[in-house]
Amino acid sequence: MMKVYYAHCLTIFNRPQEARDVATLEALGFEVVNPNSAECEAGYKASGMEFFRKFTEECGAIAF
Repeated sequence: MMKVYYAHCLTIFNRPQEARDVATLEALGFEVVNPNSAECEAGYKASGMEFFRKFTEECGAIAF
């Protein structure tokens, strides 16, 4: 299964739009990497936006 990094603005974290977007990506067959997670929050606090660079290498696609 191909991973997709779901890049999205903070204003839709934990909102219905985020849930719909994730469901759509999963229905398309992607494994969704969502930055709205405890792991990502900790990584961001430790190293800022640089933390997210690894996802560009790990994922086969990016959704925004």
